[in-house]
Amino acid sequence: GDAEDPLNLSGSAMVEVDYLAMIESSDARVMSFLHLQIFKNIMCNFFGDFEQGAKLALERGDEYEKKNGSPLTMLDTLHQGISLYAMARKTKEKKYIKAAKKVKK
Repeated sequence: GDAEDPLNLSGSAMVEVDYLAMIESSDARVMSFLHLQIFKNIMCNFFGDFEQGAKLALERGDEYEKKNGSPLTMLDTLHQGISLYAMARKTKEKKYIKAAKKVKK
């Protein structure tokens, strides 16, 4: 796309800020927020922003995996692993190494 920041979900189909405001008032607040984080993590990997993807992965942890048996769980695990392993190799920081090993199990 032509977006200045492709990781900001804002355009004709969706505005992230409006979406966040909408889910705050819904009953499915936790799941909707987790879905948003998963899709942003996928976008981070696609655009090579592994640092932001790893940050999202660390915030989310295995919370989504605990919630349900959705096929999205497999995508979440894959993209968490990509982000975390990329940052573990780049920075050698213990928080990324530990989280990457946890995703591997």
